[in-house]
Amino acid sequence: MVSYNPKLKKDQLSAIDKTQAIPTVKDVMTASYSFLASDTDMKSAIEKLVNSNMSGLVVLGDDKKATGFLSEKDCLRQALDMKYHNAEPGQISDYMTKFVTSFHEEDSLLVAVELFTKHYFHTVPVMDNDKKVVGVLDRRTVLREVHKLFQTTW
Repeated sequence: MVSYNPKLKKDQLSAIDKTQAIPTVKDVMTASYSFLASDTDMKSAIEKLVNSNMSGLVVLGDDKKATGFLSEKDCLRQALDMKYHNAEPGQISDYMTKFVTSFHEEDSLLVAVELFTKHYFHTVPVMDNDKKVVGVLDRRTVLREVHKLFQTTW
């Protein structure tokens, strides 16, 4: 494959650079997302997770700030506890990840690519300046956006 780069004047190059900017997380995130309250029981949480078509759901407090994250892996761990230890279904607060990794809405898409390649996360919450959850970003969406950018230099 041959990459064609025409010879352009300096002012033409700066105009192109502005139009081919790397998107921010806010540009590509899913703003309408499913979430859970921390007092949700595991049975209801699993049902909501399965129906959401996501790999995990943010657990929100009353102030719309993330208090945890419940992943498919967390739910599978709960299923093992029920099977092997005869445990009760319990609350999501017993199984959710309490330390939540997140993106800021103004982070570059490149920040998301780096995080998703370094960690096993599938879905990550997106926060605003007040630490409130404004959306979620998943690996598939990031891959889709990177695919769009393949023809540009970033």
